[in-house]
Amino acid sequence: LDGIAKITPNGLLKLTNFTTLQKGHAFYPDPIIFKNSSYASAFSFSTYFVFTMVSGYENLGGQGIIFVLSPSKRFEGASPGLYFGLLNQTNNGNFSNHIFGVELDSLKNVEVQDIDDNHV
Repeated sequence: LDGIAKITPNGLLKLTNFTTLQKGHAFYPDPIIFKNSSYASAFSFSTYFVFTMVSGYENLGGQGIIFVLSPSKRFEGASPGLYFGLLNQTNNGNFSNHIFGVELDSLKNVEVQDIDDNHV
């Protein structure tokens, strides 16, 4: 866990709170090796998780959550909000990032061309 992420007394993972423009991450603690040599095929994996996004404000969604695969757990200089605490305005879209994420979002943001307020 990092940032403002924490485990609640009832065992739930809480990634954010009512603090504006803060971020929290929760990562699997050990590296997952997807390929053990340059000649081998990539390994496959599957996972599942159950989650809910609860807004502290009636009729207002949150930014969402991303399931991410990354070569690092460190995201110095990352911006909360639009970049989900992973990237920032200057490194967003760089081919050198080498991250893969699946976004689960409950807020339409025209700035990033979201299709609606409930999308993957």
